[in-house]
Amino acid sequence: MKWKIARATMTGRTHQMTNTKCQDFICQQPSDDFICVVATDGSGSAKYSMEGAHFVAEETRDILFERGDTLFELDDDEIRHVVLQNLEEKLRKMANEKKCSVDEFASTLSFFASNGDDFIVGNLGDGLIGYKDSTGTFCTLLNQERGKYANVSFFVTGDNSKSHLRIKRGSFSTSHVYFIMTDGTVECLYNKRTKSYANALTVYCGLLDKYEHMQINNALTTSMYKLFPSRTNDDCALAIIMGKNE
Repeated sequence: MKWKIARATMTGRTHQMTNTKCQDFICQQPSDDFICVVATDGSGSAKYSMEGAHFVAEETRDILFERGDTLFELDDDEIRHVVLQNLEEKLRKMANEKKCSVDEFASTLSFFASNGDDFIVGNLGDGLIGYKDSTGTFCTLLNQERGKYANVSFFVTGDNSKSHLRIKRGSFSTSHVYFIMTDGTVECLYNKRTKSYANALTVYCGLLDKYEHMQINNALTTSMYKLFPSRTNDDCALAIIMGKNE
């Protein structure tokens, strides 16, 4: 399987004004047999939100990639346990070193993993995961989950994180283009009232067929900084994934 992954992040206007670095993060690990892409969004109220977002993404990527194809032998609860138990232990150690609460590393978590035959996606918090099929129709795999109030999300550091990490499985299709969005990107590319996606996402997905991933990354970043600030003040992250048989 030949994988093509495009990704981009954008620092929101609120953080630009305070000279704060982007707290949304994406990382990936592709191989011929397995791919894992992870997106995170650090909590704006957490002291070490950026560090938390980077750590949660990279650690989750490593956990899933080390499992490889055997990941698909685990049931949903086993995946939740493998990911969150590992994160909890290491985040607690980081918190002890910094003499702070684990909540200071609060972050959402969204991931996509595939062996080329099947996929597993996971979503904890207010990210969104979906795909565009061969007809151009968009489908949502896992939507946002929020708390009692619109601006409240769930994080990996929460007491009930295991009950909020939603897992979904399916057959991987080379005719589909899969995507992961953090909350700020959802505000820009998804209409929650009509449950429809913006035309810009069709353009973004189409880039994977035409250009190399670094060209796409640059194009995505440029487009996000041009279009998104009129729709959100939040940081944004977007990953787009496609696989083709060699």
